[in-house]
Amino acid sequence: MKTLQLDTRKGTVLRFMCILCLLLASRAYSFQSESALGSEFDSDTWAHIEVPFSEDHVPTGLEVKDDGIVCILANHNLSDRVNVCYAEFDGVEWEYEALSTDTVYGFDLALTSDCRPVVLAYSGPSQTMDLYERQSDLTWTVENVATLQGMEYITNASLALDSQDYPHIAVHIANAWEMRYYRYNGISWSVIDDFGNGKFPKIVLDNQDNPRISYSINDLMLSVFALNQWWTQEIRNGASSRAVVVDDNDMTHICSTPSLYHSWDAGPGWGSAIIDDSSVSMADMVMGSDGTFYIAYNENLNQDLRFAVGADSVWSYDVIDWEGITGHHPKIAVDDEDNLYVVFASEFYDLNLMIYRDWVGIEDEYSSAEMNSLLDLSISPCPTSDFFTVSYQYPNVNEASLEIFDVCGRVVRKYSLTEEGTSTFEVGNLPTGVYAVVLKTGDQMISRCVTVID
Repeated sequence: MKTLQLDTRKGTVLRFMCILCLLLASRAYSFQSESALGSEFDSDTWAHIEVPFSEDHVPTGLEVKDDGIVCILANHNLSDRVNVCYAEFDGVEWEYEALSTDTVYGFDLALTSDCRPVVLAYSGPSQTMDLYERQSDLTWTVENVATLQGMEYITNASLALDSQDYPHIAVHIANAWEMRYYRYNGISWSVIDDFGNGKFPKIVLDNQDNPRISYSINDLMLSVFALNQWWTQEIRNGASSRAVVVDDNDMTHICSTPSLYHSWDAGPGWGSAIIDDSSVSMADMVMGSDGTFYIAYNENLNQDLRFAVGADSVWSYDVIDWEGITGHHPKIAVDDEDNLYVVFASEFYDLNLMIYRDWVGIEDEYSSAEMNSLLDLSISPCPTSDFFTVSYQYPNVNEASLEIFDVCGRVVRKYSLTEEGTSTFEVGNLPTGVYAVVLKTGDQMISRCVTVID
């Protein structure tokens, strides 16, 4: 084990901008390989966060810590090599670190139980698969998992941490025509390589810490290691694995392409539903606290970034970003409050970060607040660069408050109101971005969004 001390540089958020998603009406269908374009999708607002170090980066991992800090793993394409990089965003500032100066590819990112990042990487020159782990003093330790032989090299790899924070790895070894499963028991590594020869392995651990690995031969496959043996099933013909998730009932869910599909363990048998029949090459999936699944994916024909939400056979999808060629290598994550985060690469492999929030909710702040048809709130102009005018009414109430929240849910302005009417507010030193303006009276509230631009 060796320790690396890495330089950290901080930058500020360049700007926030609001993108209103298109609303697509679609239909619901039933079980077993049927179309699953679900009920009408209302996406509200995605906030686009510019990444200051974005140039020539391809995202390969995304996680969100318990305190809301966004963690991104990316490969930086230099002129003569690729090096793996790690970044954090706390809603205001970025921290960025290059984990290597040699040709190293970062394949996956996971967080320990105390929210320390672990990075799975492969070094081309040394043919080593390594784990980078960040310590509490912000240094990184590097542990060698395996050294490949001859002409072997890694094309795809996936990482999961078990209940003891021990790593489990599924990897495709090119030129050896096989997949390997590596696991650590706290003392040493073991490898099992007799469960398939497919590509695009994705690993998840079930409630007993058994690995479930989805992968592709010519078909979508699932292999589960339990009772000291592999149990393998063919899930769908002609499909490629993109993501695998285990739900709270220990049932497996798989996202696959080339058309976007959701396949799930229906016990017994498998259900399979098409989400988007467009040509899709890259996708990622997560599950929210209520069992809802979210998928970020790249649609090939229009080269845009899309987002799907649903469960089993009922899904809806929408377009998040359609500016130029975008949506490459999307990664999606969800935090404890079910806010969504998507990182992806645009045409010139510049990183982009999108954050989705329930602006109307602000549930943590106003858990008992209810919408009241007697309240009214309007904002103009929007977007604005210097001031905005708020018109409001709150009948039968003596006083009210007006609060302005930033994209991270923090109150940045608060005003007391003593009568209905119109007030003008200077933008002042508010950074560019999307803000929620909340009118609150007693246990009732109403909110609107305003976008501040340069």
